[in-house]
Amino acid sequence: MSSNKKFIEFNFRNQQISNEFLQQIFDGIKQHTHVTSFAMYLDGHKITNEYTDIISQGIGNCQNIESFSLDLSNTSQFNETLDTQKLSQGIFQNKNIKYFALHLSGNQIGAQQIKDLLQEIQNQQNIESFTINLFNNNIFSQGASYIGEILPKLNNLTSFNLFLYGNKISDEGIIYLGLGISQCKKLNNFQLDLSSNMVSLVSIARFHKAIQKCQNLIQFTLALMGNQIIIDNIQINCFKAKRLVSFQYVI
Repeated sequence: MSSNKKFIEFNFRNQQISNEFLQQIFDGIKQHTHVTSFAMYLDGHKITNEYTDIISQGIGNCQNIESFSLDLSNTSQFNETLDTQKLSQGIFQNKNIKYFALHLSGNQIGAQQIKDLLQEIQNQQNIESFTINLFNNNIFSQGASYIGEILPKLNNLTSFNLFLYGNKISDEGIIYLGLGISQCKKLNNFQLDLSSNMVSLVSIARFHKAIQKCQNLIQFTLALMGNQIIIDNIQINCFKAKRLVSFQYVI
């Protein structure tokens, strides 16, 4: 590991590395206090709870890390789902994280696991940018509602990217998500993918009304593919955020 790099990236996609090697990586990062940005790609692994412990505790112990990206997509064992509570509790022992990206697509994650994950995130007042990829899980409307409940507690959040493709989310979940987003007063960048869910024009209209309260919003992207919503029926001009300069639908 270089002695002067501030950013370290480990790409182990579709490879299988041992617990011992993973532990060595985090031990090394802890000793290199100049490293402030860290990314690790483990998508395609089949990891155990012990593996999750090493990752979460490893990041939690690296108090120098401010920017952190972790890809654990498609990693759950067939007989167990990812322990999101354990993952979150370890990672957020680090109170210095400002930029956080977590990719958990294809892991059979349900509403309760989303709640467990977010219980720790809500105490992270330093987070400015938050990306969470939950493609093809099972969070349903309840899980979307949990996300909406937690977001207003992130007082310094300016950028939020949420990918919920293929989660069987209905109108109720989108409405509650919108209510949460509307309370994020500092938000200036927001990207939301609701493709292949079960949302209707009614909930999208209410979602629009709610997030109009985000008056600092500069960029907003909403993906709605696979929801049988006709773009001509969406009143795009009703969105009135004062500073908005980029407003994009993907349908």
